[in-house]
Amino acid sequence: MVPKEEIDDVVLGPGFVKVVIKRAIEPNYYLLRPRKGVNTVEQAVGKIVAWQIANVSEE
Repeated sequence: MVPKEEIDDVVLGPGFVKVVIKRAIEPNYYLLRPRKGVNTVEQAVGKIVAWQIANVSEE
């Protein structure tokens, strides 16, 4: 059995991965999976959040 990836005790689920936001291109964009105190991309800079795998790019 493969352990399920979680953030703040919430399972990511299919189609989502953990990412670290390095910079906010659209700072006011609301996260699809907000965390406690982290609702927008700007608030997520430097933090691990759940992100749709289809929208992940490496820089």
